Amino acid sequence: MSIKIFLPTEYFYQKRACNLYGQLHISEDNVVVYYVVDAESKKFDFGTHKMRFLGSILCSDSYADSNYCRSNDMSLCFTYTNESPNIALMFTGITPDNLNQIKLILYEKQTLSSLVVKEQNTLSHWTRENHVNDECDFYMLAQLVQPNPDPLHKAKDLWFYSNQSIYMLANIPMQLFQYIVANTFVNSIITHTVIYKHYKEWQTIDATCSRLTNIMIDRALGIILMLILFTFVSHPGDFLIQISHIIIQQLYSLLKVLEGSPIGLKLNIHLNNFFLDCFKYHIELWSTFLDLIEPIVRQVFLAIGAFGCLGFTYQIALLADLISIVGLHAHCFYVYTKVLNNVEVKGLTVLWQVVRGNRYNILRKLKHTTI
Repeated sequence: MSIKIFLPTEYFYQKRACNLYGQLHISEDNVVVYYVVDAESKKFDFGTHKMRFLGSILCSDSYADSNYCRSNDMSLCFTYTNESPNIALMFTGITPDNLNQIKLILYEKQTLSSLVVKEQNTLSHWTRENHVNDECDFYMLAQLVQPNPDPLHKAKDLWFYSNQSIYMLANIPMQLFQYIVANTFVNSIITHTVIYKHYKEWQTIDATCSRLTNIMIDRALGIILMLILFTFVSHPGDFLIQISHIIIQQLYSLLKVLEGSPIGLKLNIHLNNFFLDCFKYHIELWSTFLDLIEPIVRQVFLAIGAFGCLGFTYQIALLADLISIVGLHAHCFYVYTKVLNNVEVKGLTVLWQVVRGNRYNILRKLKHTTI
């Protein structure tokens, strides 16, 4: 008969008294194996792990004899002294014929736990012809070392999967929006819009899983604003249309003031009338454009509310695009005045050269001074 004792390395150098818990196995060829797993009974549910009391580590002064161990139902007993760096085996419940038949095997818990992949290895993979060998011993020990399936951990898993389901449900609007944006025709239309640029930035943040709290707050605020728009506000697009028409009337009044010789300025009347006609044409064109898109603007605010499922920032981005469309006249004025400014600057430059007596030779591409 031979004895194997598997003992954690940390207990081999321990200098305090404690009880040892684990499992005992006796094979068909009379090999007794003690699996010492831990020194605290509070960590185990004995009905689940089938752990049992194996023995103790005692101070050498507390150890009397083998009768003391038998009276306390010990299968193993180790002692320690201040002089010795490690513990010593003093008693085994089954006494072998020869001390050479006792093997003390030290192991690391973390290393051993990593050898077994949960729900993949079986005992049949480690045994050969029903004989207990070292591989089987280590596998059985690894099974004992595995952490206790905690009911609280199961509750956490249930909470995790519930959160995953909620996340997938909440992410349906974003998946739908991504599918729409992926369309070639739609993508070519909205490429230069604010909402598309915000979508690309959001996609980068979501891919790196950064600022998740900000995304959650963003969506919460978007849903709140969506509920407010759909519940308490009726026809929010009317306000924007009314403001646009008021601006048009104010611009007409401003052009009327600038007509002729405003505040006594002696301007070129023909040039002044030309500018007035151009700006009046653009304002009239803008007014007609607003009349055409007025039904669309009213419906766009419904889209702004619905975009609350994506987030508050998406609503702001869509509102910015809507303001850009409504204020298209400002862009037209900018382009027109920019071209006019370039023409005027070039004309003034030429006149300045004439005043200085310089002329530009087109053929030689040189400036000549007129004497």
